[in-house]
Amino acid sequence: MEGEDAAFCVICGGTGTPLIEGLCPACYAERTALVRLPPTITVVACPTCGARQVRNHWEPAGSPGLLRREDLDPHLEVLPPAQMERVDWEEGGENPMVRELTGTIRLRVGGLSREVRAVTEVRWVHRSCPTCSRRGGKFYTAHIQLRPEEGRTRRSAAEFKAWSLRLWREYFREAPASLRESLAWEEELKEGWDIYFMDTAAARALARGFQLRLGASHKESASLWGVRDGREVYRATFLVRLPSLVPGDLLAWDERLWEIRAREADGHLVVLDVQSGGTRRLSSREALHARFVGDRERVNMAPMDFPPGAGGPRTRHPESGEWASFRGRLPKPADGPTVRVVWDGGSVWWAPHYEGVGHRRAGTVRADAPGRTGRPRRRHASGP
Repeated sequence: MEGEDAAFCVICGGTGTPLIEGLCPACYAERTALVRLPPTITVVACPTCGARQVRNHWEPAGSPGLLRREDLDPHLEVLPPAQMERVDWEEGGENPMVRELTGTIRLRVGGLSREVRAVTEVRWVHRSCPTCSRRGGKFYTAHIQLRPEEGRTRRSAAEFKAWSLRLWREYFREAPASLRESLAWEEELKEGWDIYFMDTAAARALARGFQLRLGASHKESASLWGVRDGREVYRATFLVRLPSLVPGDLLAWDERLWEIRAREADGHLVVLDVQSGGTRRLSSREALHARFVGDRERVNMAPMDFPPGAGGPRTRHPESGEWASFRGRLPKPADGPTVRVVWDGGSVWWAPHYEGVGHRRAGTVRADAPGRTGRPRRRHASGP
């Protein structure tokens, strides 16, 4: 016989399939190593941030101690003519510094699908990356100062620090990762907060963005730090003074409760009546005489109670449990049983039209479940 049909596997004698080195795909897969995996893989990782050292540089890698498929797949070699379809890694071992890994590799050999297993161990080497080393040594090239508007703040020192830090962190979470990576540490001071950075350009961009977001004032200065390679090296300071009132703040004026929606260039405030939904403009003089109630921290949902003979609805304070009466326009039973309110001392305002202008919703932080004792198993899957 001649031609392809005459070729047969020298092991099983099978015909009709393309041969690989004189063997049919099934016999070839049984007698030939299809993958290579070193017995030991070493992962050099920063114990603080989880960055991995890859040859002579460091790459960000997420949570410290969390093994990723990127740590494993480059070490797995699939030998031709086999082609990998998918690999699943199963992790075990009681020693956190030496992990046992079993890879289940799905391959295709000459049209035949086959599954093989390979075993290795991963040894962790902890080494601080350059960024965390600088942070630990309190290294910085610039810092942002968060301070109140001079002579016009409506908040106490403690209220200002809590409020300014909350706004800063919400803004910072939304900033590009390339800017966030330059953060060194935050320091609380009597007059506000100092935020330190390891990159001056990143600090400048963040300071300007925060200033524009809140309509704050911004001043940049520099101080001599030292001399490097014969050149003077400076550290930059970005002073950001936050305005006394910003969108989202609440003011009591003319027997009504107003939410600031915007600040105009001429100093006027566009405000919203949180009870009727109407809007108007307040001059800087009117705003100066308005009573500052607070911001969104004062807003909550509260159940209503209509006791007989009480003359109106009431609700309980969520912390003290004391009864509080409503001010201004009163809700009706049909508006309840739970309504949005603004707490104002021992009383509350009904706020059906409150919008929370100027504040973005913060991201949800999910706490990882505690690890199990014994022999943990984790799975990592990858494929084309």
